[in-house]
Amino acid sequence: MEVSDQRCPTLKSTERQSTVLNMTQPAIESAFRITAAVGAVRAEIAECEQLGRELEIARQMYDQLFPCHLPLVAGLDYCGANRPAFKMGGDYFDFLDFLSVPSPKLGIAIGDVSGKGIPAAMLMPILRTSLRGLTIFPQANLARLVTNLNRLVHEALSPNHFASFFYAEYEVPTRRLTYVNAGHNPPIVLRNRAAGHQVLRLEVGGGLLGLHQESSYCEATVALEAGDVLVAYTDGLSEAMNLQGQLWGEDRLIQTAKKCASLSAADTIDALLEAVSSFANGARQRDDIALVILRIT
Repeated sequence: MEVSDQRCPTLKSTERQSTVLNMTQPAIESAFRITAAVGAVRAEIAECEQLGRELEIARQMYDQLFPCHLPLVAGLDYCGANRPAFKMGGDYFDFLDFLSVPSPKLGIAIGDVSGKGIPAAMLMPILRTSLRGLTIFPQANLARLVTNLNRLVHEALSPNHFASFFYAEYEVPTRRLTYVNAGHNPPIVLRNRAAGHQVLRLEVGGGLLGLHQESSYCEATVALEAGDVLVAYTDGLSEAMNLQGQLWGEDRLIQTAKKCASLSAADTIDALLEAVSSFANGARQRDDIALVILRIT
C-alpha cells in the first residue's frame, strides 16, 4: 500500500523572499510612519519652544512699557499697577514727568484698549507712544491734546478697535488737577470730611478714542486738598466676577478704598487687588486690570 507524503512542498527561494516581504512590509511602512510622526512632533516641539522664547521676550518688552521708577513729587504719594488677565493685555497706565518746568506737573494716564491678550498688547503701545509724542510739544490745553491723540489713534487702529482713556496733569504748587476723560470709567476722588467721605467722579471729557476721527473733547479742573485720594482704574477691576456671577462693582471698590485711609498708595493698591481676588474666590480673571492711586499728603 502506498503512503502519501503529507508534507508541504518546498517553496522556491524567490517565493520565500516574496512571502517574507509581504509579511514584513506593513511593519516597515508602520515604522516609517512612526519615524515621520516622531520627526514632525519634534519639529513642532522645537517650533513651540521657539515661540515660547519669543513670547517671553515680548512679555519682557511689554513689562518695560510701564513705569518702574517714579520721580519724587512734593506732597504726593502715588503708585500704579497692571494685572493682565493673560501674560499680556491692553490695559495701560503711565506717569509723565514735567517736574523740571517752571510750574512743575505730573502727568497721569490710564487707558484700556479693546480686546485682550496679545492682540490688545500689540495695540496698547500705540496709545502710549502717541501720548508721549504729543506731550513733547506744547499743547494749547489738555482738551486739544486729547483731540489730537484721538486723531492719531483713529489712524493707527483698525475700525473695530478703540480705547477708553483718562489723562490728567497735577500741578504741584497749586494741587490743581486738570483732566480729560475719553469714555473711561470715571476716576474717583475720595475726600474725607467730618461727616464722612465725599465722592467726586471725574467724568468730563468726551467719547472713546479712535471711534471717530473728528471727535472733540473738553477738560475740567479739580482743586485737590490734603488727604484726598484719587482712584483711577479700568473696568477689569470693577467688573471682576465671582463664581456665582456677581460683579465686584464700584460700590465695593469705594468701600474698600475708604478703609485704606491710613495706607500708602502702594499699600492701597495691594489692598484693592487682594480684596477683588478674595471676592472672586477662585474665579478666573476675565479682563485686564490697571489701577492708579494718588494720595495728597
